[in-house]
Amino acid sequence: MRKMIIAMTVVVTSVGAVGAQVGAAAPAVTVPGPADLVVDADWTPVLGDVVDMNSVNCRDGATTHKSVNDLETALSSNPVRLLNVVSLECKPTLAVEGKVVNITGTAKSDSLGFSDGVFKLKCSFRANLSITVSIEAGLKVPTLIALKNLVSSQLPVACSFTATSAAKGASLSGTIEGLANVGTKASEQCSPTAVACVPFSLDSVTVTVTDTTGSLDGLVGSGTYSYADTFQLTGITDMVDKFNATKKAMGLGIRNRPRVDPDQGAMKLTFAEGAGKSTILRPAPLKTGGQGIVAAGEGVQVATVAGAKCSITLANGAKKSTLTATASADGVAVLGYSATTLKATAKKIGAVKRGKTLPTVTVTAACTAGTTVIPAVSEKVQLAI
Repeated sequence: MRKMIIAMTVVVTSVGAVGAQVGAAAPAVTVPGPADLVVDADWTPVLGDVVDMNSVNCRDGATTHKSVNDLETALSSNPVRLLNVVSLECKPTLAVEGKVVNITGTAKSDSLGFSDGVFKLKCSFRANLSITVSIEAGLKVPTLIALKNLVSSQLPVACSFTATSAAKGASLSGTIEGLANVGTKASEQCSPTAVACVPFSLDSVTVTVTDTTGSLDGLVGSGTYSYADTFQLTGITDMVDKFNATKKAMGLGIRNRPRVDPDQGAMKLTFAEGAGKSTILRPAPLKTGGQGIVAAGEGVQVATVAGAKCSITLANGAKKSTLTATASADGVAVLGYSATTLKATAKKIGAVKRGKTLPTVTVTAACTAGTTVIPAVSEKVQLAI
């Protein structure tokens, strides 16, 4: 299994207790110095699994091949043509599933005493991406198929994470939110021997440390996260197997399909005292400055303190609708909406779709962990009704 190391930098924006503690004053919290946390995980199978090539749209002379199958059939039907290099200009459409995926790995830190840390990440990617790329295919191409001049697009990413050390008896959890670059810096990230390699990177996206336990209890933080990796477009790599068969039939032998090389980075954390934070993890905005969309089956998820009870309110001016949810052990409270519930909620608060324009409302999450009141958070979202 190929591995990579995540890069994150957390810069705390404020110091002091977050939220109001009811009752006796909490004991003093020891704030550790900056810590390096090395995270070793493998994102590549997940990225390859959630990205589907809906169309390839490759211009081949006067013909445009819309699907991978069309392109494969056209090239394979003329084996002699494959003896040379066939150059194509393509505009693929990539569909990214909205399902939540799980990534696991290890987390180690000398300064935090994490010698056996376990890292768990839950992420959702949801978008339709249109990219432009030049494709070279043929038996003279070292990898049989090569992607060149890949023009990037952006993909919204919303993740919750936990890092736990049983030996230290401590954990930290939080969120990673922002836009991933798909197709950036191809020459730097992709090996020349990689087939259908697509770079994937997060550059200084938002991080919030919402909860800590054990020796880290009473700490929070916020900052930025950077990460880089690559994945392969399975629709294109499947064509390599077809071309290998063609090459074998022509008595030219076959070559193994090369794999994508991983990339690496490092995580740096700075902590501050705080009783816990909340952040609205999903729905994630589909673009910078945009709004997330609450849809049936894709409701509201709030990252907060594990076990916290949250009141989640959708408001349109003075009209409000409030439902409750409890955060799981990984600190995420999930509030789902069926199509019927979402329409009923929209009607209750007077949110109306006008033409193709979805109504915009305010979602607010107010959570309580035991006797600790965690500051409420709000953001604008749209309702897919």
